[in-house]
Amino acid sequence: VSTQSTGLDPFGLEMDNDKQKDLKEVDQLYEIAAKLDVAGENIKNQQSSYQSILAAVKDGGKNAKKLSCQFIPKYFKYFPELEDEAMEALTKLCEEDDLPTRVSAIRGLCQLAKDNPPHIFGVADLLAQLLQSDDQLELDNVKHATVSILQIDPKATLEALFNHIVGGENNLREKVLLFFKEKLVPILPQILQSKPDVEKYLYEQTKKVLLDVSAGEFKVFLEILRALKMFEGEKVIQLMDIIVEQAELSTDFSPYEEKITRLNGCIHLALPFMQKGASNSAFLNYLNSKVMPEFDKLTEYQKLTVLKDMAEISYFTNVTDAKTVLPTIYSLIQLYIPKKSSGSDEPKINFSFVECILFAFHQMASKCPAVLKSICGVNVGNYAPEKPEKLASSTIQAAQQKDNSTDFQSRIRYLEENIIIYVKELDQAAAGKSNSLSSSSSSTSSSSSSSSSISPNELTNDKKEEISRALKTTKNIQTMAQALLRLPLNLIGKASHPQVHLSWVAQNPVDNQNKRGAEPAVTANKKSRTEGKPQPGHHKKGGVGGNKEKNRNKRRF
Repeated sequence: VSTQSTGLDPFGLEMDNDKQKDLKEVDQLYEIAAKLDVAGENIKNQQSSYQSILAAVKDGGKNAKKLSCQFIPKYFKYFPELEDEAMEALTKLCEEDDLPTRVSAIRGLCQLAKDNPPHIFGVADLLAQLLQSDDQLELDNVKHATVSILQIDPKATLEALFNHIVGGENNLREKVLLFFKEKLVPILPQILQSKPDVEKYLYEQTKKVLLDVSAGEFKVFLEILRALKMFEGEKVIQLMDIIVEQAELSTDFSPYEEKITRLNGCIHLALPFMQKGASNSAFLNYLNSKVMPEFDKLTEYQKLTVLKDMAEISYFTNVTDAKTVLPTIYSLIQLYIPKKSSGSDEPKINFSFVECILFAFHQMASKCPAVLKSICGVNVGNYAPEKPEKLASSTIQAAQQKDNSTDFQSRIRYLEENIIIYVKELDQAAAGKSNSLSSSSSSTSSSSSSSSSISPNELTNDKKEEISRALKTTKNIQTMAQALLRLPLNLIGKASHPQVHLSWVAQNPVDNQNKRGAEPAVTANKKSRTEGKPQPGHHKKGGVGGNKEKNRNKRRF
């Protein structure tokens, strides 16, 4: 017995007129569906019945509209002359205030696309617009539906999605890109199986989009390119050219945050390709010839970013580039590793800077040890120094090399003395034996005498993290400094020396998952220990999101 015929709900309570009307419409829709199911080959003659289903979208109640979400796609293919009206009806259902109705309409769109592949483009276009939903349940259903039709006809679906990336509103563009990142990239290998036309389309569209992308967008599209079969194996190195192009290394360097962010982001993306054999020459030579001449114009945080870049890519340097860049690295040693002062004021040492500089020095010197004699007056093992071009100048050169050697050794020795003291202080702080570190690297005795003991459990997590980070940095420096004081030098780039792992890199110098935090610079002076902390405005620009016009004007990163 129908509930609408009795006027009572399943609990025996009287229903209001709207609910009775809604249930009556539901019963009518079921009757229409039953009629269509038994029509067989004559179903095309039941156009009026299908129109009644479409009419329920406009005039029906909540339950009738939800039921229409099922019946519209179910009988869609039998009434091609009503396709436009049916699509419009489903679109309207996706805009309903009632969430369950919208979810049912989304599922109906997916079913319609599965049963009617020629309409996948139109459905994908509508689903892309629905990615802007703020409701998580609705958004999950939209993403699931889009993935489903991607697997049926990837090219048609991608065409619809790329339309919104190229010409869509900024908010919609970023939502589609987020879908690419979360859903498309993981399933690309499966989608591209035996579909060379889809791979070609993806490559061509991605190349076009790369002309105008932000940093976050570029990373997403790079992941898409890496999934293409044309870049499998050693061919993946070819993607390095795309990264270099994005870095705009053909232009002069300007000491602005946007330029540094772009360069840093591209180097970070290029590291996994360097690990696979791609050359670091383009980036290394740009840092050496374009960035370093402007180095003194950078903020402390920007300087640290550049030095970290130099250190990380130094691992992959070839002999020719090492010979070119080593003099620049040695000049940084002279700038940031002081000699012992004859006065009462001891010079400060920025250990975060020094870790980067010494690592780059070791890596590059290990590639061309013979040139060290001419650069810093030091011999390395059995390597013969490069011969001077003119014998007449050999005596002068020998004297200069001796002076250079004395200067170099005095700086490294002073660094080692300070680092030993500072590591001891850090160990004491980690053990809870000192409330504070000394104000300078040379004042351990006075600091120790006035310190009070605290339990390691009383240290805050932030303090523990700060101490741990500082210990990694300083112990790296200690290892590298001690290696430079040995005769002959024992360079860490050589296989015989234990590898030093840069303190800010997750696992090792060539880890393609390395993570850089906005870490403060570790210095020997307590007050300046946070000099490297990013200030407001030093964040990466050009990411996905933000003001529409601003993003459009600063799309490239």
